Amino acid sequence: MIGLFKKGCKNGKMTPIQIIVLDKLRATSQKLVEWLKKEISNYNQFLINLPEAINLLLYKYINQKITIDEFWEKWKDLLNIDDHFIRALRYRFDPIIENLPLLCYTQPDIEIVAYQDNYHFEVLEKLKEDLFFMTFRTRSTGKIKLNEWMDFLYNDYELSKSFKYRNIKNILETLNKNKNSFILYEGFAKDLKEILEKSGYKSKIRYMNNYYRSPLEILSYLISLKGIENISKKHIEACIKEYLNYIDYVLLSPSLDKAHEQWVSKFKK
Repeated sequence: MIGLFKKGCKNGKMTPIQIIVLDKLRATSQKLVEWLKKEISNYNQFLINLPEAINLLLYKYINQKITIDEFWEKWKDLLNIDDHFIRALRYRFDPIIENLPLLCYTQPDIEIVAYQDNYHFEVLEKLKEDLFFMTFRTRSTGKIKLNEWMDFLYNDYELSKSFKYRNIKNILETLNKNKNSFILYEGFAKDLKEILEKSGYKSKIRYMNNYYRSPLEILSYLISLKGIENISKKHIEACIKEYLNYIDYVLLSPSLDKAHEQWVSKFKK
């Protein structure tokens, strides 16, 4: 992996690694940026949950050799990613990417490394495509083909588990014990914290948002805890039905953040 802006570390007491948990909302990224503006001077290593292949593009963008639009376009071409997938990524990550030049100007000793497995993003794109067509068929016919959904959920879980350990391996290979680091992370942060501490790193989990999981995220979480074979088909079907309701909010709302907020609000009444 390419480390960027590597100019040595600060003297003084090392702080615990901050594991910053991201979700799919743009508001979470915006809150992260506000936190970074206040805290960036305390850190000199920033691990970002984007593919390793874009490290050079990050360097060029931060040094104003390419624009943010060129950054995303070159990334799309580099990894052969679909326009729809790039738009979804931009929705979440643009607030962070846009502010990287300013953050690096504020803390010129920062080392920025994208750590995620490149193939992970190809698989994510394929899974999202499969989910889209399966959702479309279910909404069109009004029938939930439970075995098809269960196959998808099991495959998603197995792939997520595999890439989780690949990405954590990349994190461990990149971390520098002489640096104050923070890591942007999606997934179950307690797993990362446990592995980091077994490897001799103190860490702290920080949430930027009071996030309520969407129906499929709830189901994925239950599968990771119990295994899909230990969750009743009735429970799985109920989660899928609620996911279809969730999609109605997404289709009728101006943004994913607004849709998620409206969906959550119905459970708070």
